[in-house]
Amino acid sequence: MFELSSRERIILRSVVNSFIVSANPIGSRALAECCNLGLSPATVRNTMADLEALGLLEQPHTSAGRIPTNLGYRFYVDDLMERKKLVPWERELIDKCVAEVKPNINDLLQRAAEILGKLSSLLGIVFSSNFKQGILKKIDLTKLSDDKLLVVVTLKLGMVKTILLELTFPLQNYEIEETCRLLNERLSGLPLSRVRQEIGQRVRNLPPNSRKDLVTLFVNNADSLFRLDAESDLHFTGFRTLLNQPEFNRADRVRTVVGLMEDKRVLIHIVGDVRPEEGVKATIGEESRIVNSRDLSVISSAFIVGNTTGTVNILGPTRMDYPKLFAIIDYTVKAIDKQFNK
Repeated sequence: MFELSSRERIILRSVVNSFIVSANPIGSRALAECCNLGLSPATVRNTMADLEALGLLEQPHTSAGRIPTNLGYRFYVDDLMERKKLVPWERELIDKCVAEVKPNINDLLQRAAEILGKLSSLLGIVFSSNFKQGILKKIDLTKLSDDKLLVVVTLKLGMVKTILLELTFPLQNYEIEETCRLLNERLSGLPLSRVRQEIGQRVRNLPPNSRKDLVTLFVNNADSLFRLDAESDLHFTGFRTLLNQPEFNRADRVRTVVGLMEDKRVLIHIVGDVRPEEGVKATIGEESRIVNSRDLSVISSAFIVGNTTGTVNILGPTRMDYPKLFAIIDYTVKAIDKQFNK
């Protein structure tokens, strides 16, 4: 990206670290004094001007000091950031969260989002991108009334979906039980995508006295029964604490975040495009290619549990404690892998 001198690297790192803590622009004299750089204010000022010319720093007001640009944050994350380690109580909190929900992957998503939000004081987001590849464990059927049948679809990793089917024909309980047994016998152990594609073939040649009308009801509703919507696999928490950050004193920035919460497809676009081999990554400002996202960053990493791939994420202002948040995300992914894949 850039070849910076050692002095430029030290000053850029110092400006970013100072701004992360204070949320205020810093001038050359204050930077020289507080960071023990061993440089005169004039030297620091000239170097900051050079960094501004490169697009790594900016001056929000003519009388103010300087702050990092998004390009400056990118250089910091890629080349200057010093990794942190979590303190013991933070590691214990994550370990406890993951251990408590094993082996229920659905509970894991929600609890992990809560822990990420708590540890970061920002927005914790956990997303599972392909529950459609989850393996069907069992189907349970319960007759609620003469015209209502409750269907519970359970995956092997604990994800559960419930749906009500409308009945237009009378059913006896023993007929429901026999149909349930037949469906489980022919569909259990298949990925949901194959269930949707093959259910018609797999329920052919039914035994005598089978309730073909009930089986046909399942075939006709397979797409809704055996598809888990992406939005249902998105969990986030920490919205109120996120808004406590000084960046959100501006109404337009609040509207941007509220818009993400309301249009989950946009949020999924941001947090869903992460591959396991990338490790922990930062998406800074406009890199997300989302309208009005220049003031937001997301720290993300992917996890794999069985046939399910997901991501853990922290969303906040571009002025965030990148070293600390990288450590939180990294430890969370490793804790999930340790508990679910050992």
